[in-house]
Amino acid sequence: MELRGKFMIPQAEKVIKRAHQLGIKIVTGADNSYTANSTSRISLECAHYVRLGMAPFEAIQSATTLAAELLGVGQSTGQITKGYDADLILVPGNPLEEIRYLQDVLLTISNGQIALKRIPFGKN
Repeated sequence: MELRGKFMIPQAEKVIKRAHQLGIKIVTGADNSYTANSTSRISLECAHYVRLGMAPFEAIQSATTLAAELLGVGQSTGQITKGYDADLILVPGNPLEEIRYLQDVLLTISNGQIALKRIPFGKN
């Protein structure tokens, strides 16, 4: 599987770059569970999309509004709007300036409840 991945990843990157140049909507996605051993994260995909030429805002949209639209749930989630379902995250900096901030979630609010709360490294 690893050998096939070494061939497929550069090919997929070419397709993503070209699709983005053509204005085709691209969304993030993970086909694995989110555990401590997961190899894929939406935040990592966003970082890869920026590396491949997307603006950080476009990469964030690929994980939010565009993903909700593609899944057919864009009328109820995918954006921070009154009456919409939304999970919110707090990160240590502006992901529009550095997309990798998405990989360091400090607080998650899900269904109106704090689902994750951690103190940033080096802070008391």
